[in-house]
Amino acid sequence: MSFGGTATDPEDGNLSNSLSWSSSRDGVIGSGASFSTSGLSAGTHTITASVTDSSGATASDSIVVTVVASGGGGGSGAFQQEANGSVSIEAEHFDASVEHNGVQWNGPVFPSGASGGQAMEAPSASGQPRLEYRVDFSTAGTYYVWIRSYALNASTNSVHLGSDGSWFNDVVNVSPYNSWQWEGPFTLNVSSTGVHTLGITRRESQTQVDKLFIGTSSNATPSGTGAPESARAGGGGGTSNVPPVPAITTPATGSSYSQGATVSFGGTATDTEDGNLAASLSWSSSRDGSIGSGAAFSTTALSAGTHTITASVTDSGGATASDSIVVTVVAGGGSGAFQQEANGTVSIEAEHYDANVEGGGTQWNGPAFPSGASGGQAMEAPADGQPRLEYRVDFSTAGTYYVWIRSYAFDGSSNSVRFGSDGGWLDQLVTISPYNSWQWEGPFTLDVGSIGVHTLGISRRESLTQVDKLFIGTSSNATPTGTGPAESLR
Repeated sequence: MSFGGTATDPEDGNLSNSLSWSSSRDGVIGSGASFSTSGLSAGTHTITASVTDSSGATASDSIVVTVVASGGGGGSGAFQQEANGSVSIEAEHFDASVEHNGVQWNGPVFPSGASGGQAMEAPSASGQPRLEYRVDFSTAGTYYVWIRSYALNASTNSVHLGSDGSWFNDVVNVSPYNSWQWEGPFTLNVSSTGVHTLGITRRESQTQVDKLFIGTSSNATPSGTGAPESARAGGGGGTSNVPPVPAITTPATGSSYSQGATVSFGGTATDTEDGNLAASLSWSSSRDGSIGSGAAFSTTALSAGTHTITASVTDSGGATASDSIVVTVVAGGGSGAFQQEANGTVSIEAEHYDANVEGGGTQWNGPAFPSGASGGQAMEAPADGQPRLEYRVDFSTAGTYYVWIRSYAFDGSSNSVRFGSDGGWLDQLVTISPYNSWQWEGPFTLDVGSIGVHTLGISRRESLTQVDKLFIGTSSNATPTGTGPAESLR
């Protein structure tokens, strides 16, 4: 298996050769801009590429890959038909996420009501990226496909369904909106036994796809979250094994700690067949490797920098799953808050929040990867609720400051958020105009009554609003341009 990546830094330039690669299952697996390995163990891997610049700042990117056990005969890894000929597939367990026009499907995302708690979401940027699923048919003939999907409105309610290179055979229209729907049946003509590839291609932004079901009858419409996922070839045969569902419950992603402080971790893991697997969780850091095990543990040994913390678990059927968060450890006992520049300004990437506070059972989605975003990443408001992103800023001077927010709206139903600080989270309404381009909205007055750390908050008001960056200035005339200044230090 071949891996490749890039790493750029405003001060150090190209750091691709300094990338360090690790697996949530196997630990360190390689280094540099590219490498190949045949040593990955069977199961699902969160592969993390991390890099540290000359100032000690660390960042990482992660993907998920699945290695299928050979089963003694070199199985295809394709999904297998059940005894009744049906096939059930979780959308996030794709075989390939095919890029188009520089974009890919986002995910997994974690919408309410999704099977297994995860789904895939069509990107905002234009393009026709595709998710592919390989299915091994033991019998040729006519089959029928249903797609479990979710649409927020008429501009997010369709994808394309196809197979074996004909990726645009059917348009899947999702209706009604704001609830999960099984759309179908769509006819699938399988002309020969063996492995065939199904594809779901983006047609509109933000459409969410949760599950695929293939039946032998046009009357086999699924209900609820559908049947358990079918097994893949090479996994030992027998009945389907549903992967476990791990979740990190503490700390919250985006948390910051002083170096040497006690950091407590906790998580859950449930499995359809095995029950409670929390005691079997394995914990790792993208910087420090293995850091603990079990449902809960504490450590004071995390190194300074940004860590992707992964909790992974494997069930008795060999299926592995993981959950990840990001925490920052600040050297020297600092607050971890963003610091003012020499001119008093502060620049913050929206995805580098200190806390993603749940509101109404939802959190902000992200990072998303919209075109034109600073650093290629942004945060996106969920379909409902009033969750909040928080940013801690250390002010060396009290007084009046001015805040601008770089944001993006698709239309009049996705064009606002609320901005506030220190508990007054809903003080100011941020309205975005014009639509379909990044805008610096502001200035919004920020009265800082005392020196020290203060917390800024961005709360959801409407669905799908994207927030890219925050800028704090000392003058109401300091409107940023483009993607704004480089991010301030913590």
